[in-house]
Amino acid sequence: MQGKRLAGAHLIFNMVTGVIAIVFISQFVWAVDSVSSKVGIAADNYTMKLAVFHTLFNVTGVLVMVPLIHRLADYLFKTFPEKALDLAEPRYLSDAAIEFPETVLVSVKREVWHLFDCAFELIAHGMNLHRTQILESSDLKKTIDGDREVHDFDIDELYETKVKVLYSAIVEFISRSQSEVPGVFAEEMFRLRNAATEIVESVKHIKHLRKNATKYLLSDNQHIRDEYNRLRYQIAMLLREVYRVREEEGVDHALAIKDLKRLKKDVRIKHAELNDHVAAVLRDERITASMATSLLNDFNYVDGTMKNLYDCVKALLSTHTEIIEEAAEEVNLEDDDIDAATAA
Repeated sequence: MQGKRLAGAHLIFNMVTGVIAIVFISQFVWAVDSVSSKVGIAADNYTMKLAVFHTLFNVTGVLVMVPLIHRLADYLFKTFPEKALDLAEPRYLSDAAIEFPETVLVSVKREVWHLFDCAFELIAHGMNLHRTQILESSDLKKTIDGDREVHDFDIDELYETKVKVLYSAIVEFISRSQSEVPGVFAEEMFRLRNAATEIVESVKHIKHLRKNATKYLLSDNQHIRDEYNRLRYQIAMLLREVYRVREEEGVDHALAIKDLKRLKKDVRIKHAELNDHVAAVLRDERITASMATSLLNDFNYVDGTMKNLYDCVKALLSTHTEIIEEAAEEVNLEDDDIDAATAA
């Protein structure tokens, strides 16, 4: 909006000064010749005379517009009013919850899920997909392959108003709560804060990915479209599975986490084969070198997004007991490796 006001001010300045210059063109010609003569500009040096005219033009505009600056500002603010920001509001964080440790944990977890919901919308639109397409399509891959609609929205503004504002509220609430919550809950609070951080990081990856994903969505090159549709599909599938696990009743969260991990691992396996794959399509001239470079870079953003979302959901679905058991299992595995190495 600020840019529109500046452009409007510049346009009005030029229009008013232009009218004055046309009406008083004879006086401007005399002033240009007079100033040029005094500063030693030759009579036939029209380039320098044009510079003198431009300087006099600007000075005249400033002298005329300065007394009207307040009226001009009022007009521009009325013509281009400040758009009210639609800020996301925390739903579950309240000071009353701090009095009870269990309530604090429940409130924070619900708010992190709320943050995830806001991020879901931004990630979906960032990949030029609708939320309903991801959650309701009977054939998600076919839907994505056939959809070339570009979503026109300001991803930076939505990040600031929908994601960052909630993340800041969660971090601030956890910081205030820690002094009132027993130490036994500290690890879980830390885990939930990290979950919120993972969501924010996933959105940042999408912000980087969106530029090329949109560019190649509109490309006439079917091969590069297919490659980026594959990236869109991988992210959409993980989001879809997260919601299935979250919303369906009777889902074993431990098994669901393993399924999500398998999905993330599958993407990583494909990425391990990426260099050979990209080299092959580049060698066959199906894509250009520039496309190949973009693809290699953007696979890293997808990989980061998948990791962030998986780690976030794992933290939100796991119970405190499951985390302790998992840590103990990892320690036992390390001990087994040490014993095996010693025996060998």
